[in-house]
Amino acid sequence: MSLLNRIFILTLFALFTGCTNRVSILEISDEDIKYFNAIIERPEEEVRYFPSYDNTPLSCTVIHSENPSQNVILFIHGLGARSNLYLPLADELAANGYTIYLLDLRGHGYSQGVSGHMPSSDAMEKDINHFYEYVVAVEGNNQKYIAMGHSLGTYVWVNTLASSDIDIDALVLISGGSINNLNKLSAFKENIRYFGHINKWKAFLSLFNHNIKPVHIVLPKIPQLTQSGFIQDYGFSFFTMFSDSKQNFKDYFKRTNIPIMMISGKQDELFDTGKLEESYNLIASENKELIILEGETHTSIIWSAGSHINNWLENYFQIK
Repeated sequence: MSLLNRIFILTLFALFTGCTNRVSILEISDEDIKYFNAIIERPEEEVRYFPSYDNTPLSCTVIHSENPSQNVILFIHGLGARSNLYLPLADELAANGYTIYLLDLRGHGYSQGVSGHMPSSDAMEKDINHFYEYVVAVEGNNQKYIAMGHSLGTYVWVNTLASSDIDIDALVLISGGSINNLNKLSAFKENIRYFGHINKWKAFLSLFNHNIKPVHIVLPKIPQLTQSGFIQDYGFSFFTMFSDSKQNFKDYFKRTNIPIMMISGKQDELFDTGKLEESYNLIASENKELIILEGETHTSIIWSAGSHINNWLENYFQIK
């Protein structure tokens, strides 16, 4: 086939399957924007780097407590985000004695790597294992380690814990953990509002070039998100970790005996509370709690979850 014919076919493909202007399903309030502005204006925090399995430098932001206890939190951010979005939450946890390590996933924030791409199906799990090993090497074996994540971060943690030997003392899932939503995050839509969509012509071209990223995350059009360095475009490779997620979640929830907290907003745009409850009921651990906060969204839960998480953890670790 001639080059001209190929261009003609691809042009037709793009015309008939191209994207339209989509509106984000995520609701951003004036209060949310105040937090975004405060984060942007905030002085740079302590950022540390460690090599992953392939020597790619990954970063984590570290928030210290003025009165540290024997407890360390390992935090993983949501899709499109980066660690600094969660600094207000980290401040609230640090005030209660925790040291918090906020990871930037590969290609996000300060971490190196191609944005929106994973070099292999097990790359994400290997990265998280190296993150855990790095923090334990710094903080020592006498600490209690708490895995915590928001949205995508909840799925990264559960999938990693389901198939690795990472030893944690508690798990906190913020706006996530619903088995039923595992394969819908990149294409979720409701009432013609979208969280993400797949560009069909890019999906076609990605068959020949894996650097093309067909999955586009639809974020609210506010300048703060652009200034914060959010990522919107992903390749299919980024999501290969989750190919067996549904079974991984069921198996892990049914066999684990560590304390697990699930917390979400009643007005969360992505996670239905009924689906969260179904997943929560599968958890075998006797030390578990599900908290649904009235009026909170997928974003505002970040600012409002801190006190509830502190209270819950105190019941198990007796922080004074």
